[in-house]
Amino acid sequence: MRTTIFISLILFLTSCQTRYIVNEQGGIRPKGKMFSYENKTTSLKDNLLIDTTSIYIRKGQKITYGTNVVSLPTVYYRFWENGRVQEVYPKELDINNIINNTEIGYIGYYYIKKGRLKMQLIETLNGGQTGKRYGLFDNGNIWFYEQRPETYYGSWNMLKWLENNRKTEWIKISIDSLKHINPTW
Repeated sequence: MRTTIFISLILFLTSCQTRYIVNEQGGIRPKGKMFSYENKTTSLKDNLLIDTTSIYIRKGQKITYGTNVVSLPTVYYRFWENGRVQEVYPKELDINNIINNTEIGYIGYYYIKKGRLKMQLIETLNGGQTGKRYGLFDNGNIWFYEQRPETYYGSWNMLKWLENNRKTEWIKISIDSLKHINPTW
């Protein structure tokens, strides 16, 4: 009986821990090192695949899960040359007011391998964890798949074939007010 109470107490105390903080601007930041992609990033030499002078936005899109059609919220990604990425769900309709604020949103890292985009972002699930996103480039835009290639034995071709209707297009948008600033993480 004592052992059960002790184990229950330990589980309760450790499950209430969060591994992220919410800053004054509402941005989600890790309390410590969480990103395995942080060491994989390299500096971009050009803007051929990812344009760091633009943002990539998903707006007004829907995705199908079985027989359910789900409307997705508006969100944008901003990429930097040094492998950092910021994900923001804008509450304001005018993106110009928030585009240069690196203290908001979710942060992460990305790298490109064999023309494929791999991202790792902080999430608030399970008290704070990282989630991975995988995308392919198409005419300046990015297509993100809802599943990872590992779901299909590491096969990008199988992912493309099976997940054809479960991907979202992120359209590149040039913003005149976008400033070249260093991210704060």
